[in-house]
Amino acid sequence: MNNYITFAFLLLFSFCLTAFGQSTAFNYQGKLTDGASAANGTYQMTFKLYDAVSGGAQVGSTITNNSVTVENGVFIVPLDFGAPAFSSSADRFLEIAVKKPAEGSFTTLSPRQPLTSAPYSLRTLSAASADSLSAACTGCVTDAQIDSVSGSKVTGTVASAASAASATNATNATNATSATTAGNVTGTVAVGNGGTGATSAANARTNLGLGTLATVSPTGTGNSTTFLRGDNTWAVPSGGGGGSTVELIAAKNALQTLSTGGAGATPDDVNFQNTMTSPTLGSWDGTTYTVGQTGFYLITVTAVHNTTSVITVVPQLLVNGTTVLYGVGMQNSNLTSGTIGRGQLTAVVQLTAGQQVKIKVANTNTSVANTITLTGDGTTRLAIVKL
Repeated sequence: MNNYITFAFLLLFSFCLTAFGQSTAFNYQGKLTDGASAANGTYQMTFKLYDAVSGGAQVGSTITNNSVTVENGVFIVPLDFGAPAFSSSADRFLEIAVKKPAEGSFTTLSPRQPLTSAPYSLRTLSAASADSLSAACTGCVTDAQIDSVSGSKVTGTVASAASAASATNATNATNATSATTAGNVTGTVAVGNGGTGATSAANARTNLGLGTLATVSPTGTGNSTTFLRGDNTWAVPSGGGGGSTVELIAAKNALQTLSTGGAGATPDDVNFQNTMTSPTLGSWDGTTYTVGQTGFYLITVTAVHNTTSVITVVPQLLVNGTTVLYGVGMQNSNLTSGTIGRGQLTAVVQLTAGQQVKIKVANTNTSVANTITLTGDGTTRLAIVKL
């Protein structure tokens, strides 16, 4: 590994002495020896600024320059640690690390190089003495030098204000009697000056003698399917007035053999394969109707079997898996062939959105040899009407 020695002997600043052209960059000029000879060629260098000659804390970020030209030991590099690095009068020390491109690691040069007071001229970008005006500055700032003034800094009476349209943060507008416009004035304005003298709507009504505004807080859910009753409650119409909706008409278009009946036998779900009117409020999968809207529903079921035996079929209405209504069954050998057993169910029920409605049919025949089959000609059917 090579031994390097550097000597800082000049700091050249890249900024102009006038404040308008000032920047935070400066040129650093040093002398580098490689062993006992003056260095020549291209080197890689890093520059770090510290607040102590050893140890201490780094100030600002590390600057890396991978192409520093050194001639007869002399090199010049531009450095810019930013104005905050020189915002105080504290000492600053520059630590340099150097290596040739082919070398694996940098060699940190020692000792760190102290920076003289010259770089501290950068502080004029935000000099503490210029952060506030001196009390001796009377009339030293003219209109041409003022771009804008924060409204929160203005106190007292402002004479000859032609427009107050942008006075959005005025705390007190009591004396703004000659303003041509005050379109955006906010805050409390007295009643005598055309305001309400209040910070809330309730107090404004009181100040202006308008009385108390009545409010209501209905219970229930207000939407397109409910109305507000006189008792301050949202309710679902109970029907009538031409508001009924045919939700579902379905029929069987395939034969369905029912399980043998008798005590303890489980009724069969009726599978209505033919949906003639699809639901608009709920949903339907052929055996189960899911209620889409709370209210009253008219449900009718007709079950017809085409078995020659005189056997009764009895329809049942189930809600969420529980039988809530039973229909009636009829049997008569004098009826038309294929329709000698019938079941009928008609009811008005109150259903809640999300409930599931299903139709089952019980076979009263206890003989396996005489099982019955529901018709597949559309005479077994279901109708659901939302009232």
